Amino acid sequence: MFHGNFPQTVDEKGRTNIPAKFRVPLLVPEARTLMITPKLTLNADTPCLEVWPIHSWNQFTEKLSRLPQFEQSVITIKKLVVAHAQDCPVDKNWRILISPSLREQAKIMKEIVWVGSLDRIEIWNKEAWSAELHSTQKDLNQAIFQKLSDLGL
Repeated sequence: MFHGNFPQTVDEKGRTNIPAKFRVPLLVPEARTLMITPKLTLNADTPCLEVWPIHSWNQFTEKLSRLPQFEQSVITIKKLVVAHAQDCPVDKNWRILISPSLREQAKIMKEIVWVGSLDRIEIWNKEAWSAELHSTQKDLNQAIFQKLSDLGL
């Protein structure tokens, strides 16, 4: 499981280091390749990327393939997430290369933040992450706490 947030940089080639805290779940040999996708979000002003360990990605795509394939939400996920997913090998120095197209979609330049999100990781432009945190804290209200309570959290 992934948790915490860690500032990093992206070099001119698009490489970034995986934070040490996130490396432990990736130690198994078959997990040396990650899947990177744009994150499906309601707010197009704060795009980010999702980084999936290969086993989590396989579980997600298996579930997706069992859903009704003519359902509009399934079609949308396939167009916006699956169609843009890219295999991303992890090199011996625990770096990944984020493609130019994914960097452009997420407005990733030099400064980024890796954010743990349980079974996957998000990569944010540093400024977009700050804006997202501010917006989320501003929108926090009693209804959210009640919903979490209803869910047993």
